[in-house]
Amino acid sequence: DGVMVIPPFYSTPTEDELFEHYRRIGESIDLPIMIYNNPATANVDLRPELVARLSHIDNVSYIKESTLEVTRVRDIVELCGDRMTVFAGILGYESMCVGAQGWVAVCSNLLPRLSARLYECTAVARDLDAGLSIYRDILPLVRWVGGHRYVSASKAGLAMMGLPTGEPRAPRLPLPAADRELLRADLAALGLLNTLS
Repeated sequence: DGVMVIPPFYSTPTEDELFEHYRRIGESIDLPIMIYNNPATANVDLRPELVARLSHIDNVSYIKESTLEVTRVRDIVELCGDRMTVFAGILGYESMCVGAQGWVAVCSNLLPRLSARLYECTAVARDLDAGLSIYRDILPLVRWVGGHRYVSASKAGLAMMGLPTGEPRAPRLPLPAADRELLRADLAALGLLNTLS
């Protein structure tokens, strides 16, 4: 058990304010904390040097690193050592190649078996060629559920797989019809399309 905590957004806190925020959370709960670096949504960037500082808070033990800079994973591993376990966000395969020990992936909702297999090959067995082969196969779905379409494409994809979860809640809109057909083709290419949908 644990909790993932994204930085406070909108107010764009300073590094000292971010440290104080996580320190107070750490003192208030007994659960392990995964900090979530996603500057695209939080408007705050937890740079590796700040992550190293945060890693000295007792139960801040994990990070989901979701920038498009894979060198962040490398730097966090180097600066934090055993104090911080790094999980990939957007760049699953690339991040595991340079030291991430797992992948917190939206695509695993659609591709649990293949996502787990990618992790096993890349992060555990260190068979990077096998991992890359899987990654190339699933990359179209990774792209669908990345960025601004992650809600609409995930819900549409699950429905096409015979696992309907309903439409997105406002202000999100359903995936446009033209995109649905492209998504359906990518699911079919992976043998994941429910022929009844």
